[in-house]
Amino acid sequence: MQTLHLENFIYYAGDDFEKDKNIRIFLRCFGACFEIQYLSDNLSTSPSLLRQYEKSLHIVRASWDSAQTADKAIEEIKLLKTPFEALMTELAPVSYPSVFTLWDFLYVAPLILEARADPEDTVIRPRLKGILPRQALVPPGEALYGGDWPQSIKSFTSRQISLVPTSTDSKYHPYLRGPAKVLVSDGTICHFKADSFKPGLVRRVIRGEGKPWTYQQIDTAIKAKLLCPDIRICRLVGVVIDKGCDVLSHYVRVSKEEIMKWYEKIDPEWVESEEIPDSERIVGILLTYIDNKGTLYQLAPSSNYSNEQRNRWAAELEDLVKELHAAGLVWGDAKPDNVLVDRMNRLWLIDFEGSYTEGWVDKDNMETQHGDLQAVKRTQEWLLKWSEQTPGRVVRQVMAPT
Repeated sequence: MQTLHLENFIYYAGDDFEKDKNIRIFLRCFGACFEIQYLSDNLSTSPSLLRQYEKSLHIVRASWDSAQTADKAIEEIKLLKTPFEALMTELAPVSYPSVFTLWDFLYVAPLILEARADPEDTVIRPRLKGILPRQALVPPGEALYGGDWPQSIKSFTSRQISLVPTSTDSKYHPYLRGPAKVLVSDGTICHFKADSFKPGLVRRVIRGEGKPWTYQQIDTAIKAKLLCPDIRICRLVGVVIDKGCDVLSHYVRVSKEEIMKWYEKIDPEWVESEEIPDSERIVGILLTYIDNKGTLYQLAPSSNYSNEQRNRWAAELEDLVKELHAAGLVWGDAKPDNVLVDRMNRLWLIDFEGSYTEGWVDKDNMETQHGDLQAVKRTQEWLLKWSEQTPGRVVRQVMAPT
């Protein structure tokens, strides 16, 4: 029997006068993905089921935004998916590849399932609406708009990248949980980061508009011998670029009449067009893979680590940032969550994509060396705080990122 993994859910509750109150639940199994749609209009013929659904929607809406009550929202979502489990099991592929590529993960066409009800119904009627058609698909990533990606940055297609499981338990397979550790066709093990780039990255890299990309600056600094090549920071290995025509050609294109079942208002010319865009899209980046225990934020509070170790981390962090700054570089979103601890308890700086996190860097110091130093000081104070705690504190149980 296939494992069904709850990926995500979104909801829109509207106000008391709106009818378009809905919940969409996204699940995966090996070789397929599902979107369960709860739409209030589809349940309006059964007052009792509509009331029951609106109660669930209220629970999700009231609970999800608070860390203290989020589990309650997730439990309600699990109850809403229960009527669909038999149908999803029936639709799930019987066989699937032993090795999945990034292509397999990114471009599986969703099966859309609807919650329906007749007037006399007391339970939901699960219904397969169909496979999401080509015209309704929004490919991942950012379009290159006809520009040429710099040859100095390696590029691969998602077909050239294999997902690497980090657990023998199939429930934690990257096809279900999302890819992280991957094997590129040239034999390099990398960390895949999807949609990690800010809007406008394409303009910056291809057209040279705005601030240079930090990952390019790092490589330039290393080539100029301003930065040691073995500095423990996450570096860019390459990018993943797919052609639009390659992506969309294997999805089903439907007629105007059929697409109207999916969208009430749509441009007829767009629906009837046979053209498949030939533009390329960057769908993610490939970074240095760091075999790690977890982040500094996860591990430092644990009583598994001595005060001496925390003191070493405090000094090590400062040295890494000073080395970056000496090369004229900025870390950016500096914080303990963006520091990995490897298997030898050494620190690695990650996430050079900018921004800031309140509490670690002030907004006025965002993406500056001063902001980096501010975060280093606050992290050192935070480490000292944990060193001053009593030895009997609770040990945090954490799982290293996969």
